[in-house]
Amino acid sequence: MEILQNKRLLLVYLRCVLEDGPCSPEGKELKDHMKPALENGCADCSEKQIENVKKGTAYLIKERPDVWNKICEKLDPEGVYRKKYEEQAKQAGINYS
Repeated sequence: MEILQNKRLLLVYLRCVLEDGPCSPEGKELKDHMKPALENGCADCSEKQIENVKKGTAYLIKERPDVWNKICEKLDPEGVYRKKYEEQAKQAGINYS
């Protein structure tokens, strides 16, 4: 989860996901898989990817709500999936306000 700890790298990936900047090959892959993974609960993900998604969303909800909000606004404007992931975080002891 190196991306989450590196503010510069996180910003580069965020700009790519939000279609607000250029994408590296890795950023494009993340962008291409992010919305389908949100929509289907990562049904096509490996166990490692599922674990990374859980860690990533929990981190963003707790430590970077500004980034979490931007991603949700772009990929889930109606809040359908957001509730699910925020509830999972809550069950893990992470509160979001």
